[in-house]
Amino acid sequence: MTSGERSVSRGNKASSAVVEGRAERPVVLAFRSCYWPAFKSGGPVMSLRNMVRSLGDELDFRIVTADRDRGDDRPFTSVIIDQ
Repeated sequence: MTSGERSVSRGNKASSAVVEGRAERPVVLAFRSCYWPAFKSGGPVMSLRNMVRSLGDELDFRIVTADRDRGDDRPFTSVIIDQ
């Protein structure tokens, strides 16, 4: 494939693109009320975190979430917003 060409496959295979000579990873967009370092929501937070850790080299994860844990009034101090 030449630079700028796109290859899209259907079915069980993820779509991919080649832009400027490099393959782009498929994007996974996740909406969660809480994400790491939150822990009060239990299993779903850890499941998503483990998916990101396991598949982060193959997929480009984008996570939209709150800036605080479930039920908290204050945001996390250790999390940089919009990063």
